[in-house]
Amino acid sequence: MTTGAGAGGVGGGADAVLVGLGALAFAPATWWVSGVFPGGVAPDVADYLWQPVRLSTTAVTMLGITATAVIVLAAVRLLLLVRADSVGRHWLHVAGAAAAFAAYLGLTYRVATTPVIGANIGGGALILGIVPAGLGALAWTAVALSNGRRANRRR
Repeated sequence: MTTGAGAGGVGGGADAVLVGLGALAFAPATWWVSGVFPGGVAPDVADYLWQPVRLSTTAVTMLGITATAVIVLAAVRLLLLVRADSVGRHWLHVAGAAAAFAAYLGLTYRVATTPVIGANIGGGALILGIVPAGLGALAWTAVALSNGRRANRRR
């Protein structure tokens, strides 16, 4: 990712993979942090939109901790690269858009698989928002990349 002082692109390599994984890790981290609704009903009575993947408590905890650790590592690395002027500041917006969309997907999965009465309604409502949220993230990314290119031409 180190592509020279003031460079606008993500040069590839381990840094780019780490930052990409950090953004994607927001889905399982959000799913983990949001937790199961404590007032849930018996699984045979619940209105699941779909049945959740069955994981042990240990596996859920390890997944959440791992996802959170990847997010922290990726954020620190990206901030260090921006501070060193190795990548343009616009990459903060690109990573932010991807992270926000991934978090939305994680929350949608949590709501759709929560054992409560009405999870099918809440999950369905959030699923309807996936396309607008995705388009918003793409627009945010496009504007950030366009602004980054413009800033690089001025240097």
